[in-house]
Amino acid sequence: MGKVAEVLDEIVASAQNVREAKQQGRVKVPPPVSPKGYQGFLIVHTKKAAIGLGYEHGVGMAIRVLGMHPDGSPLLSAPVVVSIKKASIGLAMGINTVYQVLLFEDSELLEKLISSPEAIMGPEFEVAGLANVTKPDTSEQDANKHKVYMSAIQGGVRIHPISLSVSDSLMLVDASLYGGTLSTDWDLMREVYGGQTPSALDCLRGQVPVPLAAAATMLELGKSLVGIFSQ
Repeated sequence: MGKVAEVLDEIVASAQNVREAKQQGRVKVPPPVSPKGYQGFLIVHTKKAAIGLGYEHGVGMAIRVLGMHPDGSPLLSAPVVVSIKKASIGLAMGINTVYQVLLFEDSELLEKLISSPEAIMGPEFEVAGLANVTKPDTSEQDANKHKVYMSAIQGGVRIHPISLSVSDSLMLVDASLYGGTLSTDWDLMREVYGGQTPSALDCLRGQVPVPLAAAATMLELGKSLVGIFSQ
């Protein structure tokens, strides 16, 4: 469970960092168009290193809102663990850790993305400015203007969720063209689900119970999501 525990901790850290950024006013959550609100989430933790050419890799967890608990917290589906791999070319130097929560109003788009054997993440142009590396406090690094976007093309349908992201950046400069892939990590899924490999769709549609190994993680994610969407 060593690797799984590390991955689950990273997912929790991503949601918590985005929640804290929102509460501090550094991240704005746009109101959903649908009265149902946001129905799906992809929580992502990635790390990037680059000197000219760059490589970014990390993990994510897809979950869907199945309903609401009496206390107003979301009833979440069983999780789907994904791997993300991205390459970049351009002007880049430094290292970066990105915490990201992607919002889906349409849960079918999340299902389409996750059910793909390997979804192609389209090229992106990402720009980050100079971080103050002498002052590691995050409040001093807000001026680095780091933005992260994700779009994916699956089955001819372009999927472009709303992205909430913050970073711990030692990236001195980054103006790069990105592309990559996202896919279900079946090795991690097998560990999380105790040797079983339920389908991604069954997990997201509430047909699979939350595994014991991820129960504490789901509780923490629920708290973070409440914090992200609270006024």
